[in-house]
Amino acid sequence: MGSKQEKLKVSGMHCASCAVNIEVALKEIPGVSNVSVNYATESVALTYDPSTASLSFLQGVVKKLGYELLTAESKRPTQSQNTVLRNRLVGSFVVGLPLIYLVMGSMVGFPVPKLTAINFVLIQFALSTAVILFSLPLWKSGLKGLLSLRPNMDSLVFIGTFAAYAYSVIVSIAFILGQETSLPHLYFESAVFILIFITLGKYMESVTKGKAGEAIKKLM
Repeated sequence: MGSKQEKLKVSGMHCASCAVNIEVALKEIPGVSNVSVNYATESVALTYDPSTASLSFLQGVVKKLGYELLTAESKRPTQSQNTVLRNRLVGSFVVGLPLIYLVMGSMVGFPVPKLTAINFVLIQFALSTAVILFSLPLWKSGLKGLLSLRPNMDSLVFIGTFAAYAYSVIVSIAFILGQETSLPHLYFESAVFILIFITLGKYMESVTKGKAGEAIKKLM
């Protein structure tokens, strides 16, 4: 069977390094003679031998990296991705803003509720955990990049926010159990702020790319 050329959409790319990781991984597969991944258009141009490397196998390789290779049957509209990111952003903002205000409000002169030390710690833990649950896809993408030894921007976000969250959880438990006599310095709000900021950037990028794609279609 001869070589086959296809241009497919790629879902889940968050930065230019994502495109590089996909391109390098596909080029290493026997039967794939040419690969070109375009981050701006979220697409990949493939030349491969179906008898050596089937499309489903290529999709599996890409999926292990944390992305999705979409065929004509599985393509999803850009608007759906915008909606997912918007909902994630709104949820993270609604839950995370009270935490940021609680921790940092007094620094800029705003009144904050008077709480006991333990309640102060528990509220921070609960709100930050909720934001992390909203941002779980970002953590999964970053972790997959690390495990596959092909880190991306999400991997850096995962390392930073996980370190801040995990450290805060550990010292919070030590404080509640009485092993720490004074209120420890926590970094729950740092993890929350980073996740909200990154999600906002992803949403704005998705909207911009969607508008650019529509403009290109009209020009064509």
